[in-house]
Amino acid sequence: NIVLKNDDPICRMMRDIGQVTYARRLNKEKLSERDIMMLEHPSTEILVPIFSDKELVGLIVAGKLINDDHYTEDDFEFLKLLGEIAGNFIVKMFDVISVRQKLEKLNESYK
Repeated sequence: NIVLKNDDPICRMMRDIGQVTYARRLNKEKLSERDIMMLEHPSTEILVPIFSDKELVGLIVAGKLINDDHYTEDDFEFLKLLGEIAGNFIVKMFDVISVRQKLEKLNESYK
């Protein structure tokens, strides 16, 4: 597992690109050594940005298809939608956690 920060070069790049893309097509000049290793790993084929609204909240790194076919435009569209669904879910999950923590603090203050 790799933990990425919002200001990591790979995150800035994917935020600018804003869509599913082949890892090998990315310009690696401004990336960190860790990011380059991730992109050049044999199991890395595509990157799927996880967005909530216009905020990048994560990346899905996907490998080659089992049958060695290339990803189709339909695959890319499906993965883009999956990334958007995942992003909205992640943000809502953190909102719920935040509300629960606030409620717990309020309950503690009334005891």
